Amino acid sequence: INLVYRPSWGDARSTSEVMQKLKEKREIDLALSTTGSGPHRDRFQFIGNGRDFAKSASTGQQRLLSLVLRVAQARFYSETTGRKPLLLLDDVLLELDPGRRRLFRDRLPEAEQIFYTFLPGEETGRIGEDSLTYEMLDGVLHEQ
Repeated sequence: INLVYRPSWGDARSTSEVMQKLKEKREIDLALSTTGSGPHRDRFQFIGNGRDFAKSASTGQQRLLSLVLRVAQARFYSETTGRKPLLLLDDVLLELDPGRRRLFRDRLPEAEQIFYTFLPGEETGRIGEDSLTYEMLDGVLHEQ
């Protein structure tokens, strides 16, 4: 899988070309009260076997790639700062089978804390030996 950066300002290469593209769109941005170009609108495209991964991969494959990127991001943070990350994992294991769930959890870097959320009825398994599990029922938090 290859990662391709797709800037929102198109084929502009130099700083002056980028600035020109942004200036050209300024009137539209003002009229719409939003910005249509800039780093917040840039995209990263994943290409696998010459095809756009988002269009050709299954939901599970896309979820797995997303999780791999999160693990890499957490490891990079840990290695560059010397600090353990705090991980918030909201429904991340939803489309994964039990084997891939286990594989994902085994690959997570050591973290200060990890918060998981699961849907009602979703199999959670044992997250960790020293983990605490809570369930929200009718607006009341219950320790498991």
